Amino acid sequence: MFSLIKGFQIKLRLWESQIRNQNPVHFPTLKNHDTSNFQYQNYGDKLAVLREEFSERFGDLKKHSHAIEVFASPFSVDVTAIPEDIQMEIIELQCNDELRKKFDDSSVYQFYKKHVSETAYPKLSAHARKMMAVFGSTYVCEQLFSKMNLVKIKYRSSLTDEHLESSLRVATSSIQPDIDELVSQMQHQPSH
Repeated sequence: MFSLIKGFQIKLRLWESQIRNQNPVHFPTLKNHDTSNFQYQNYGDKLAVLREEFSERFGDLKKHSHAIEVFASPFSVDVTAIPEDIQMEIIELQCNDELRKKFDDSSVYQFYKKHVSETAYPKLSAHARKMMAVFGSTYVCEQLFSKMNLVKIKYRSSLTDEHLESSLRVATSSIQPDIDELVSQMQHQPSH
């Protein structure tokens, strides 16, 4: 995810620069049309606004870029650019050809889970757990907002906060309800 965001930010800078210089090379539709009346500077400004908004939205990623790079690319990260407390462990890891091969042959998650032991690499292992928790919690938050948008549509605008909370709890739970048991319990309750 970090690599995609970083790449897109670089593309936005390139596109803005090229459009301002009246070079539509990466805009094939524009390149194939008459651009004599095209307002390059106007669109350059719009790309600048988009770039700034994108940078603002993902500003936290830039602050944590070294931590993310240590996690995602431990064998290619520049040891001098990372926190000092983890440098020795990264050097040991980078010099281990067997672990490098295992990193290349597995997902980042599986690599840390199976091959980076807490005893041999305590700080790197703790760092990996922290990074995995960050991205895992981000996924849960995105899932929650997605479910909330489905639950709270305009036809259900009279939902109370309590009902919305209950609906979201059910929608995001990994526990499978026993519908037959719940129906059976409801049938045995006395009516009021």
